[in-house]
Amino acid sequence: MSKVELSRRGFLKSTLAATGAAMAGTAAHAGDIPEKWQQPKCSGWSWEKPAPKIAPEQIKKTVNTDVVVIGAGLAGFAAALAAAQEGAKVVLVEKTRGWSCRGGHITAFNSSLQKKMGIDIDAAEIVRRLVAWGQGRMDERLLWMFARKCGDCMDWAIDIAGKHDTNVTLWEGYYKGPTYTEFPVTHFFYNKNINLDYTYGNSEGIGNVALMPCFEEELKKAGVTLMYRTPAVQFIQDANKRVTGLIAGRLNNYTQINAAKGVIIATGCYGSNEEMRKAFAPYSLHADAQIYFPTKSNTGDAHIMAMQAGGVMQKNDNHAATVHLEAGAGSYGFLHVNANGERFMNEDVNTQSKSCSKELQPHGIAWTVYDSNWTQDVKKQVDGNLAGGLFYGQMW
Repeated sequence: MSKVELSRRGFLKSTLAATGAAMAGTAAHAGDIPEKWQQPKCSGWSWEKPAPKIAPEQIKKTVNTDVVVIGAGLAGFAAALAAAQEGAKVVLVEKTRGWSCRGGHITAFNSSLQKKMGIDIDAAEIVRRLVAWGQGRMDERLLWMFARKCGDCMDWAIDIAGKHDTNVTLWEGYYKGPTYTEFPVTHFFYNKNINLDYTYGNSEGIGNVALMPCFEEELKKAGVTLMYRTPAVQFIQDANKRVTGLIAGRLNNYTQINAAKGVIIATGCYGSNEEMRKAFAPYSLHADAQIYFPTKSNTGDAHIMAMQAGGVMQKNDNHAATVHLEAGAGSYGFLHVNANGERFMNEDVNTQSKSCSKELQPHGIAWTVYDSNWTQDVKKQVDGNLAGGLFYGQMW
């Protein structure tokens, strides 16, 4: 296997790590925080208590490696493969029975696919818009690193997919209206001979689920040890508090994994841990439905391990909740009014922007107004790319 360039080594560590759709939904009374979380709580979180040390007699096996990765999602697979390609001996641990992934829309600027199609992306303009939309509440250095490296990272993934007869295309939906613009940056992997018509929810062989087997095969070829059904439990630290490995497994059958060069946390979000959501992303408690695969596996285990080992979770603002606000949102270009009958937004925005706007209305309720011709109107909007945004064209 040929050595990759530096700019490709960090694939997904900062660019594609956010792969999941963890929670979904807006509905009546979505603006009301559940009663059990109404009282403010600023300390006394469970992770503030020291974790009990695992007794040596419970450790049945010891493994020595260079790097250990926690999490068998797209981020974990990419991190493990990148490390292995640089010559590291790698162990990957995952608490479920196998790899998992969500979604399929992957952003990249100036990839080989875009260049082949003659698409020129102004990455600087996109970064400036993101900074403006976020009102400056982000580390701009990370955005610029993403802008510089994501094209090479995508090319790395495209090369890997190509070895396994998996293709990539650009997702459509780039309506450019007078006040709203989408950029053609969304890459989508798919297996050969697959029907790409996503209208009725047919997602077999489409998206990240098509890419993950390619990575798994490359990991096996690279000699990476995959330890499924092996949850990470506790970090190992030396006298200087440096993390030197971890203990993984289950009670009375733990494995100690010593990592000479480091541990990578790639475990996704904490959307199924209500205590962590209360502490770091209370806005997410407004969602009254959750869709995550595997169900309820995103419990923030490694985040808690890191905090108990002396790490600190960033908390200068609410964390960006991994919420797909689309379950209750008729997101086509029809008139929207709130419970008072007032129009409250420009409807020429994407699905999730509409949902977020609805969430801010009284009780999180809004109404979509249309007539008996709505099915024909929706078809015109979808066929003409006039609606825009994630999920806008999925008729099911």
